[in-house]
This record gives sequence, C-alpha cells and structure tokens, in this order.
Amino acid sequence: MEDRFAGRADGFDEHYTEPRGRVRLDLVLERLDGVLPPPPVRILDAGGGTGAFAIPLARIGYNVTLADQSADWLDRARSKADAAGVDLDLVNIGLESLTDAGLEPFDAILCHAVLMYIDDPAVVLRTLRSVAAPGAVLSLLEKNRDGIALRPGLQGDYAEARRLLTERDSVGRLGVGNRAYAVSEWLAMLAAAGWSPDEWVGIRLFSDHAPDGLGTDAYTYVNKATLDLRGSFKVRLFNMTTLTISQLARRSGVPATTLRYYEKVGVIPAATRSDAGYRLYDDAAVARLAFVQRAKALGIELDDLADLVRLWDGEGCAPVQERLRAMVHDQRTATHQRMEELTKLAADLDAVGASIGDAACGPDCACLQPVAESASEPPVVSERLIGAACTLDATQLRERLREWRELRDRATSVEPI
Repeated sequence: MEDRFAGRADGFDEHYTEPRGRVRLDLVLERLDGVLPPPPVRILDAGGGTGAFAIPLARIGYNVTLADQSADWLDRARSKADAAGVDLDLVNIGLESLTDAGLEPFDAILCHAVLMYIDDPAVVLRTLRSVAAPGAVLSLLEKNRDGIALRPGLQGDYAEARRLLTERDSVGRLGVGNRAYAVSEWLAMLAAAGWSPDEWVGIRLFSDHAPDGLGTDAYTYVNKATLDLRGSFKVRLFNMTTLTISQLARRSGVPATTLRYYEKVGVIPAATRSDAGYRLYDDAAVARLAFVQRAKALGIELDDLADLVRLWDGEGCAPVQERLRAMVHDQRTATHQRMEELTKLAADLDAVGASIGDAACGPDCACLQPVAESASEPPVVSERLIGAACTLDATQLRERLREWRELRDRATSVEPI
C-alpha cells in the first residue's frame, strides 16, 4: 500500500511548534485530563503519527500503544520517545487491520486528525470499537464541516471560504487530501459503530486563523485568550441542546409530524423546551434517528424499536447487538416466508395468464379451470384455484346465471366448499 505520508513527518512536527498546533495540543491534552481514566491504563493512539499526543501521555504514566501505517512516522516517534525518556509500544499497521493485530483491549483510544484522511471512517470506528475494553473512552478530533469556511474567511481568502460552504474536501499543509464531516454526521457514525456519544467541544475556534510564526509571547496570549473565551462561551460550546424540531427534521430527514409521534410512543425522548415553549433537541438526537431509520429499513416494528432504542441509550453495545440479532433473525425468517408465497403466487399468475385466450367464455374457459388444468405446464403451486374476472354484459350475465341454476338443479348432492 502506498504511504501517502512518507516524507511528511517534518511538516507534522513543525505544526506542533507553531501557535495553531501548540494551542490544539494544549487544549486537547487539557480536555483529556478530565475524561481519561487515571494511569497506568492502556491507551491506543490510533494513527498517532510521530507521537504528538502519545509522548506527553506516556510521560505521566500511561501505557501507550501508537499504531500507524507509516513506518517513516513511526521511526520519528521512536526517536522522539527515546529523547523524552519514555516507552511507547509502536505498531506499524493500517487502522482497518487493528482487529487482526492480536492486541489486548484498550481502556482509552485516541484518534486525532486521522479519519479525515480515511475513505470510509465508519469502518475504522467499528474497528476501534472491536479493540476497546468495556467502558472504554474514545477521543475523536476532527474537522467540523460546519466551521471549515471560517479560517479562510477570516484570513481574507473569500474564494476558498465560499467553496468550503458547499464542499467538504480540501488539501491541508501536509499536501494530502482530506474530508470534513459535520458533528451530526460524526454522531451518527459513532452510534452506528457501537459508541455512545457523550459530548463534543470546539477546539481552536478562536485561534484557528492565527498566523504561523508568532513568538512565544504572542502564543501565550493566544492560548490564554482561547482558554478564557472557551470558559466564557461554555454554554454555547458544550450545550448540545440547540436544534429546533424543524432543524432536526432537516438534518435527520424525518418529518416534524413523525418526530412528534416518535416522541409520543417513546422512540425518541421527550424534548426539552425553550422559554418560549419550543421543542429543543441535541445533536445526539440526529444519531438516534439515524439508528431508528436504519432499524426501520430492516422492517423492525415501532413497538420493538422503542425497546431497542432504550437499549441503545444504555452503556455498551452488546445488549443492542443481542436484541437486534434476534429481531433480524425473526424478520429474515418472515421475509423468506413471504418470498416463497410470492414466488408461488407469481407462478399461478403466469399459468393463468398463459392459458387465457380470446375465445368466448364457456365450459372450457380458463376463468373457471383450476390452474393445473389450464396451464400448459404443471405450475409450482398445486390444488389452488386462481380466479380471473370475466367481463360479461347484463344479458350474458343473466344467461350465465341461468346455466348455473340448471347445473345446480341437476346435481345429485351438494357439499359446502
């Protein structure tokens, strides 16, 4: 496999010596300090490159495994770890192959600025789930599609800002193409992979347009301002209850009337209310609805869906998988049964269609014959009578009824059908 990142380690390391990279590193490490279990638990730095996050965590006592597909970058990580006097377990592997690497489960997983380079992030999220211990924490750091136009706009590159309002692909400083996703898309992918999204925060929102090359004093000022502003705007950054019912309908593709019904029957939880009485939802509702729509597409009934969603809201994916596996088995059995019935019906219809001619109705008319008698070949279905409508005018109908009465009168016995 081609190593798209070979020869680019210098650019990556240089980024973390400049203001934007240093601010990001400091903010993420500060955030991790509040959510990671205490050392010395096992941490996987998936796609950790040259060790920007792995080395600081190893320095404070964590047992860190750094997995990356680039041997070039792992060599750099090894040199930096040796210089810092810390131990890292280095694994040269693509993230899609982690399941088969024979690794022990991890208590926490970092995946920082990695999935933007992956063709199908959902596959990697499922793989990461497979190597996570029960209750493991996942830290995901990615571009937010809804905000990527901000930096070029503030820098005066209005053409690029306008492009990024409608497009998600770009090429960063490493010269490698990458793709941004909205928070709602990440939440949906995380939920589908078996992760239970907790919360999300904005990183580097107020410093992302700072020019490279700032001195130490300027960096200190930018970093402090970012921390201060993040505290001032804590509600706006951390409170995910920001979607009205119409906004949720647009994001999820589920009509507002259906959302109200889902809330009534317990498929989604009751919305909070604004001061004005409007329903308010968080981004987790988008992920939940993606899960609901997927289950509906499998033919799962609403009553079962409500139970399934309650399991989905709990901790861990195993109960959901167990229940969903049983539902899918039942649905698959019923579907195959319906397929058999429809196959037989199609054979009957083919047989009747082939036997109906242009002649006038009479005793030998296919309308009145069992399928097996009127078909040119024995049909798949035996002993089933398939009726086809005759179009008789009033006179013909009276004549046909008279013939039936005469036939009945000549009958020697009558048995119920």
